[in-house]
Amino acid sequence: KCEREREREKEKEGKRYAVEKEPYKSKRDNVRERNSANRERERESKRHAVEKEPHKSKRDNVRERNSAKREKERDKETGSEKQKERERENERQSVKDRERERGKESEEEQIEIIKESQSLYERKIKRKHFN
Repeated sequence: KCEREREREKEKEGKRYAVEKEPYKSKRDNVRERNSANRERERESKRHAVEKEPHKSKRDNVRERNSAKREKERDKETGSEKQKERERENERQSVKDRERERGKESEEEQIEIIKESQSLYERKIKRKHFN
């Protein structure tokens, strides 16, 4: 009786600490499977993780994400206002461009006038010199 009881206790003890494994798998196969599962889990966590900078804490990242969400909401609300502002800015820019074009044209005209006056002056001097 005692021997049987001891054997049963040993079996119970062994079962308590034994890892459930399939009988046809080797230890190497179990390790491979566990490692691949760990790698897959790591890949999944990286897919869903937010890009974070190493010096930032988790709290900072959450704040940043929340502020980005709030900004998007504000953009939706004030999108039309921003669009109007952009249109105004584009109009100002086009007016400035037109003025620059006019300025270039007037500069070219002034250069032509100066050249004409110089040629007239040179002709006058030549006339005086020959007369």
